[in-house]
Amino acid sequence: MVERGVLFLKKLRFYEVLLIIMALLVFSVWATLEITETAVFCGNTCHVMRQHYQDWKESAHNNVPCINCHSRPAEDGYLVPRFRAMLQLGSYFTRTYGESTRAEVLDTACLQQGCHSSRLLQGQVFYGDGILFDHKPHMQQLRRGKIIRCTTCHAHVAMGDHIAVAKSACFICHFRGFEDNPPTARCTLCHNVPAISAEYAGGTINHTVYVEKDIDCRFCHMDVVQGSGDVILENCSSCHRGTGTVTGLEPVEDLHRRHVTDHEVECEDCHSIIRHSSPETRIAFADGCGSCHRDRHRDILSLYQGTGAEDIEGNPSPMYLANVECIACHQLSSDFSGDVMESSVPVMKASESTCDPCHETGRGNMVSAWKQDIERIMNEVSDKLERTETALSSQEGSGPEEQARVLLIKSRRNLAFIRAGIPVHNYDYVVKILETINADMEAAISLTRQVRNGI
Repeated sequence: MVERGVLFLKKLRFYEVLLIIMALLVFSVWATLEITETAVFCGNTCHVMRQHYQDWKESAHNNVPCINCHSRPAEDGYLVPRFRAMLQLGSYFTRTYGESTRAEVLDTACLQQGCHSSRLLQGQVFYGDGILFDHKPHMQQLRRGKIIRCTTCHAHVAMGDHIAVAKSACFICHFRGFEDNPPTARCTLCHNVPAISAEYAGGTINHTVYVEKDIDCRFCHMDVVQGSGDVILENCSSCHRGTGTVTGLEPVEDLHRRHVTDHEVECEDCHSIIRHSSPETRIAFADGCGSCHRDRHRDILSLYQGTGAEDIEGNPSPMYLANVECIACHQLSSDFSGDVMESSVPVMKASESTCDPCHETGRGNMVSAWKQDIERIMNEVSDKLERTETALSSQEGSGPEEQARVLLIKSRRNLAFIRAGIPVHNYDYVVKILETINADMEAAISLTRQVRNGI
């Protein structure tokens, strides 16, 4: 068999042998280019790519060759990206590659024919849990004065996925400094108004009514944004090693252009995380008011929560159960006569007019009626407390008298708690406490009569 092959070659002319060698060389180069461009080759040859390969296998893009995204389809053509991949392979085997495995995906790669070329024309789409999103304004208009790319939101690797939406990028862009730029944090930018009324806190909540009245969603949905999104300078060293001290003093526009627009640097590579979700547990929101006001807000919060009175079952306010935040009723006021530590601190005062935006007009009149009703009952209870205390002061120590004193002390503490908590914060609970105090004073007076009558 070998002899036949040698005889065959001897019969060939020089140019025929050269042609065969060239054909074999071309075939070898072509086969090498085709093999080395596959995800299987990349993922199993280079150890630094194995995690990315695994993420790719489990992603929605697992039928798309790596080179389709990690190249410039219009500019590079067929050969350039493949020879670039060969150079990368050579640097890997010669151990001359860098430590960073950051790769870039250009918008032209995402929007090429056969991929997502029609994405910008589709209008609003739903993402995740009913979140509205429109690609066109994000890609063709400045966002907060900055140009963003496909990979600004679709991070290279997000939560173990490959080219998946990184919600953290959305939250940093929308909520960083939103107090100074409220439109970016407007809930209806991303969320449809619930069409179905919600049964909550013993009543029906129709979101459409509140949206039409332009009620701030945060009045009820509090603490849905956690984190500041501040830039962490220490993170810069992960990319800028050996480049000297990074000060971050460059204009923000230049930093974003170079990192976000020109290169695929993910938001959370520089910024701290911002989270946006409903908190798992209800946060004692009124504690924040205590940074300026005296500690009386502890009693106000307890009363609002329906706790704090001794030996009386809890009864949360319906407003508390509905997650109504302090700022829903307490609006910014120029009146500095409140209980503040310094006059320069803005005052958030409540008034009956703040009821009208959320409730029907005139509902604030009910607050006046509550105040009058509670004040009347409190005066009656206070008179009974005074009479009981006077009666006990003239009695000698005895078993019934001590029982009466215990009831008196507890009732005084509960009455002081009501006054400190401001009764209108939980009308039903206050009435319940006052009724209990009244019953305890009746019992205390009965005990003093027993002592007086020698029973």
